[in-house]
Formats: sequence, structure tokens, C-alpha cells
Amino acid sequence: MTINRRHTIASAMALMLAANAGSAFAAANPLGAPPPLEVYGHLPAISHVTLSPSGTHVGMVMRKGTEQFVVDYDIATKAVEMQPVGKLVVEDLDWVDDTYMTFVNRRTLRSGETMTVNQGLILNVRAHKTIPIGTGRNQDPFLYDQPRVIEKDGRKLIYMMLMEQSHDSRLEGRNIKLYSVDPATGKATEIWTDIPVEAYFPSGKGDFISGIEYKWDAQIWRLKFNQNGDWKTVLERRGRLDLPELWGLGRDDTSVTLFMNDDTQEGYYEVKSDGTLSAELNPDNPESRPVHNRRTKHRVGFANYGDWVSYDFADPVMKTLPALTAKAFEGYRTSFAAYADDPRKVVVYSEGEDDAGTYTFVDFAKGGYTEIGRTYPDLAPEWIAQKTAFDFTAADGLELRAYLTLPPGREAKDLPLIVLPHGAAEGRDNLSFEYDVQALASRGYAVLQVNSRGSDGKGRAFNQKGYGEWGRKMQTDLSDGVRYLAAQGKVDAKRVCIAGWSAYGGYAALAGVAFDPGIYRCAASVSGVSDLKEFVDWKVHDSGGETSVPALYWKRMLGDQAQWGTYSPAQNAAKIGVPVLVMHGKDDTSVPIKQSQIMVKALQAAGKPYEFVELANEDHFMSTSENRLKMLQTLIKFMEKNNPAY
Repeated sequence: MTINRRHTIASAMALMLAANAGSAFAAANPLGAPPPLEVYGHLPAISHVTLSPSGTHVGMVMRKGTEQFVVDYDIATKAVEMQPVGKLVVEDLDWVDDTYMTFVNRRTLRSGETMTVNQGLILNVRAHKTIPIGTGRNQDPFLYDQPRVIEKDGRKLIYMMLMEQSHDSRLEGRNIKLYSVDPATGKATEIWTDIPVEAYFPSGKGDFISGIEYKWDAQIWRLKFNQNGDWKTVLERRGRLDLPELWGLGRDDTSVTLFMNDDTQEGYYEVKSDGTLSAELNPDNPESRPVHNRRTKHRVGFANYGDWVSYDFADPVMKTLPALTAKAFEGYRTSFAAYADDPRKVVVYSEGEDDAGTYTFVDFAKGGYTEIGRTYPDLAPEWIAQKTAFDFTAADGLELRAYLTLPPGREAKDLPLIVLPHGAAEGRDNLSFEYDVQALASRGYAVLQVNSRGSDGKGRAFNQKGYGEWGRKMQTDLSDGVRYLAAQGKVDAKRVCIAGWSAYGGYAALAGVAFDPGIYRCAASVSGVSDLKEFVDWKVHDSGGETSVPALYWKRMLGDQAQWGTYSPAQNAAKIGVPVLVMHGKDDTSVPIKQSQIMVKALQAAGKPYEFVELANEDHFMSTSENRLKMLQTLIKFMEKNNPAY
């Protein structure tokens, strides 16, 4: 089977919902003018794609302008059921059966301390009905964990850890209970009042196999197995950081998959109910995630992450899927977005030179496929900027991976450059399509993304190289990348700016112009950290004390506390000699807006040129189309003023 990439979107829902389908820029010569920023700034036209257990229905969130809907698409009949969900921020969507879906939305609460919570609903997509989940005491409890669908006594049920509402952001004294929820009514029946574990993993039949317990005062982590109702400890570790993570069941109901990440063991292991550890699983892939069978919940393989995702399946049926998919989508990057109970029925996500992102249902059992929809249907193929991976050596000899996106229609010679560090210090970049990168490239800029020291993808030892290097070697890794590209003649070293989102990315943008002078003509920080001590003090308060896991994590990441002032951009604003743009969501509970306000006051006091934009009703993740678009418009106007592309 080969997927025909030239056919038009045939499904009824795509015809109904493709945003701005007749856009003027999709003309015969699209390189004459770039697409409007709305094409990039609006949230994807399709997201959260999921496949029903039977493999007959596709569920998804689709958007038209600022409207959004949960959509049920019948693959055989092409019938569409649509349910408006207003401006809810969708965190997760999944099928219970062919009638019901679980819907998780993220909310910002502003009573008392601002905090972000997840709340769950059930959608009856046949009756167009929203069913609230009720515990008898609280009709709108918070979710403590993701919903898990199981089949108990021939009925599909939803297991949920629910937490009574609290406006204490530290959630002290929280009342967490495990419930079984009937999807038809939303009625939640309490299973555990005093939960013996903080995370649990049921089998596909609803039997509780294993879980973890953490004794905070004693700092003891325990892996437990349920043996006829008696939770037996089979593995124990001490500490607060670098503790094992439970990732689900193992190959059957008698084992679990555990990730170890300390100085003695790193990697995935299978643990039996007697505490026996296997040899390391999947040892050749330092960044991977287990894949579990949807119905049985057993581990069937691993997804391995590098420049793109690859798969290594042990299950004999699924083992054939990667090669079949590669053949069907030859020339495109692909990943599996969803599986039916029969894993030969899948939703494949694809990207490529002429594909900004497409979801396709493929039936490898019977043959045949149906294109579900495109994430950016208004982006003409000619305007999809190409990203390539390359390696270079930092000044101290460390080998680094990076990515360069070139502007469409321009020769890779003496280009203006935007350096775009990733948002989390231990995150990473890859070859994937990104709306912000594409928007910048469409305006004539090359975009550099560097997996600096500390990034994910190369294992624990590489992560550790970033400890204490904020504003130091992590920063010069970025400028070393600029020098490498300039030496090749691809970029103009005199026309470089830096922009970054989130805690680290925003910090790196500010630090670039404060601590690495002469590299950048301007900087833009979105939701970034500017004062290290102030940020850690907030984390200590927000998470419950000096020895909380978040507090310890940030202290390790930032290194010697005596140096925090030295490497805080807000305390070094006088060193900045170029214009700075600062943007921040007012509802950000990951990095409070105070961090940007502190930076702006410091720039103002130092007499430095700056712009400051507060984004109303916006969290840390640019969750609304309105603010994503506003952010792009402001950013590109700032870049064109201070670092013209032409």
C-alpha cells in the first residue's frame, strides 16, 4: 500500500472545518508574499487525534478560527458528529468505547493563589451530551492522574484519581481518592478511600497490579505489588531526586516497567512481583518511552526519540508496522498517533517537504486508508520551510546536535539568523514542524536550534553537563553554533537575534544579550526566568519548602547559589546594549509573570530600550489562538525593526 499524497482532503469533516480554505496566499506563485501570520498563529486545525477501540471511529479536536469542536468521524460512512467545547484548553481526549470519550481540560483558578488544574468530563458523542463527573460531594473535582479505561465484568469503566478542590497551590492536606466512573452517568464510585499507593497500574481487566508509595518524611520510595489485597514492597530506594519512575505493566500482569535514573542504574527494567530486575531494556536508546497495548495494558515495545521517533516492537503483530508505514509513506517522517484494540488499525501522523502535518487512518489488516485531516491546511507546500540536522563542536570540545531551518525561496548564504533555544533546560529540539520556527522562516530568517549541554537525548551524563551552566557554557553553546554557521557562510554574523520561550528558553534569550556580548542585535523573551533567586524562592514557597522535589531540582540545575545574582539577567540589565522584547502570560503558573516584571523594571532603571507585552488570559503554554497570534505579530514586528531580514 502506498499513500497518495497528491489527493485533496476527502473527508467530510475536513471540508466542513478546514480553516480559511480559500485563503488568497494559496495562489499559483505563493513565494511572491509570505502567508499571513494567522496561518501559523492559530492553533492547529486538528489535534488530540484518537482512535476508538474498534477502530471504526476517529475522535479529535478541530478548530475553525477561534471556535473549537470535539469531532467524531465514522471512518466507514464518513458521518461527522460535532460537539462545541467553547474555549476550553484541551489537555487530553480519548475513547472509552464507540459512544463515550473522556475529555480533560486545563483550567486556571484565580481564587486565592493562581493555580492550574486539570478537570475531566465525559462526552456522549452520539447524543451530543456533556456528562460531568460527580463524587457525591463535588461535581467538579480535580484530576490527580490521567483517566484509565478498563473493561470490568464486560463493561467499560474509567478509573480516575480525583482530588477535592483546594486553592492552596501546594495542595497540602489534599484529599485524593480513586474512583470508578460509569461513562453513561458520570457517577463516581469510590474504590479506595485511603489510597495505599500514589500511582497505580491496573490490568486491562481492572485488577490492580502494582503501584508506588513515597514516604515524604523518611524520603523512602517503594515499589509495591498487590498480592490478594496485601500491598507488598518489592523494591525500595531512598532520596528525593533521581528516584525510579513506574511506566506501566511489563510484558504481562506479573511485572512492571521501571525507569531507573541514578548514579548506579540508568534505563528501563522489568521488575517481577518478587522484586527481580531484568537486564536493561532497550539499552541503545538513551531517550525512549515504553509503548503499551491499549487493551491488555502490557508493554509491547518502545518509541525511541532522536531527530525523529522510531519504534522497536516486541509484539509480533506490531513488529511489522514501522516497515509497512515507512513503505506506505515513503519520503515522509511518520509516527503512530493512535491505535485500536487491533493494533493493525492505526492513525499515522506524517510530515515532510510538502506536508506540515497530516493524520491518516490506515488499516494494515484489510488494506486501505482515509486521510483524516491536516494540521495547517492553509499553509501552501511551497512555504513549508525545511529543517536539517547537523553536528558541531563547542569551544571546549563537546559534540553538539543542532538544527537549521532555512527561509523558503532564499539561498543559504549570509542569511539573517534567529537563535531559538528550547524552552526547558533538559528538553531538546528535533526535526518536527513548529509553528514559531516556520513563522520566522517565512519572514526571511534562518532559525538555529541547538541541543546545548544538559539537553535530553544523550543520557544522564550529558544532562549533568548542564548543571550549574545556566548563562555559562549552555549559553556559549548557542553562540558557538552561530560562529559555526557564519564560518560556513550560511548566516551573517552581524545580523543575529535570539528569542526564547518558557523558563529556560526565555532566560537564555535574556542571558544571551547580558552575558554573551557582541553576538546578538536584539533579544525576545517569552515567559522566561530573569531573577534566579527570586524564581527559586517562589518555587520553594509554591512547592512546600526547601526540601521539596521542585526546590531541590532547581537548586541543582542552577548550581552555586552564590553565583545566582551574577547570572541573573535582571541583576545585570546595565550590561545589555541592544533592544529587548519581553512577553508573558498573566495566568502563567509555571513561571510567574513577576519574573518578566522584574526584568522590565531593571531595564527601565538602567535606561535600556525595551518593549513589554502582557498577554491576558494566557498560561505558560500559549494555549489560545488569540495570544499565539499576538505573540507572533509582536515578535516579528520587533525582529523586522531591529534585525531586518531584507
